[in-house]
Amino acid sequence: MCFVDSAELDELHFPILIKERRLLMDTEGAGRTIGAPSGYCEYGPVGGGDLEVVYVSDGAVHPAKGTLGGLDGTPCKNSLRRENGDLEALPACADIILKPGETVVSYCTGGGGYGPPVERPAVQVKYDVDEGWISKERAFEVYGVVFADDGSLDEAATAQRRRELTSA
Repeated sequence: MCFVDSAELDELHFPILIKERRLLMDTEGAGRTIGAPSGYCEYGPVGGGDLEVVYVSDGAVHPAKGTLGGLDGTPCKNSLRRENGDLEALPACADIILKPGETVVSYCTGGGGYGPPVERPAVQVKYDVDEGWISKERAFEVYGVVFADDGSLDEAATAQRRRELTSA
């Protein structure tokens, strides 16, 4: 159950269409070492018939905990998207029947961080921003990293911001 197939294999073996599968920005457990970001997946039936979906997801009540100053990962959540686009909350574990045009929208739990976020090397935070794992706003608010207008690291402002965060 911990293995995630490719969308193509799932669609080959099951009567489903995976509309979208991606990682989500700003969902990692922040820390000196970051936890994994949350994943997003939306899928539904193909072929015009109903589809029974049985799923489980951990971390709805107790998401991954951060350790030694690291922050918790983002909790999971699941929803049913009706054909008209309305979303209805689903429990963390269920057996449901999807009608044609309906989809399951699933956000998996992010991993917990290890160590204080302000101890993550600023160059690594810049890499995380450049890769799209975290936003510049989160880099500033949580990791204490400041960017110059050209996108480079502002080392003096970063040092000052980190002092502000650790003295608060």
